[in-house]
Amino acid sequence: MKMLPRFAGVALLSLASTVVLPAATNSSERQGAVPAGLVYFVRPEFPEWAKVNSVCRGAATVAVSWDARGLPTDVVTVETSSPEFGAAACEAVRQWRADPALRAERFYEFQFALSGVVICHQKGANTLATEAKADFKRRVLTREDLDAAPKLLVQPMPQPADVAGGRIESGRVVVDFFVDEDGRVRAPSIVEATAPELVEPTLLKMREWRFETPRRNGRPVLFAESWAIEFKRAS
Repeated sequence: MKMLPRFAGVALLSLASTVVLPAATNSSERQGAVPAGLVYFVRPEFPEWAKVNSVCRGAATVAVSWDARGLPTDVVTVETSSPEFGAAACEAVRQWRADPALRAERFYEFQFALSGVVICHQKGANTLATEAKADFKRRVLTREDLDAAPKLLVQPMPQPADVAGGRIESGRVVVDFFVDEDGRVRAPSIVEATAPELVEPTLLKMREWRFETPRRNGRPVLFAESWAIEFKRAS
């Protein structure tokens, strides 16, 4: 008698789609649109992990730091329904290019969907596909949410005498950024600057900053910061 093998796996026939929009934009208004300000755009791939595990929906929000040429210098996941969706979003954004003449967004939201799914299980197995909740909206942590404020260990800064040929006597910049689980500064963005010449040197130096590992309930976490930095030529 010929015996047929028994399978408890999952067969997927699917069509993956990803909607990308600035995080503050109404999805009904921008469904499927290419975000404004981009001259080269790549959509994320639906994660293979999600297909294999029957995760049919997912979401992620990423923060991007852009340079003056419109290149993404850093991309970090700030919210996600699963790490694999965040990784897929970051991989795509690293390939984007923005128009330097336009202001590209700092935050982008991704909605992943897998349609046309056929689930095939061994009889008696659970036949329901797992879906990530679209309304996950995990709150981004701030310094007040941490067990203790992490100390700044390394802080190189540009000197006014070294910027713009020494023509700048003093200045001030306000920068928003994230500190990741390893204490590194991620996706810094200048929101205010008294002298445009201070922007790029400040962002460049901030990539070298290091904090103590930020923790919440003893576990390493990512959190958001906003600093005002004063520059003054040494007398």
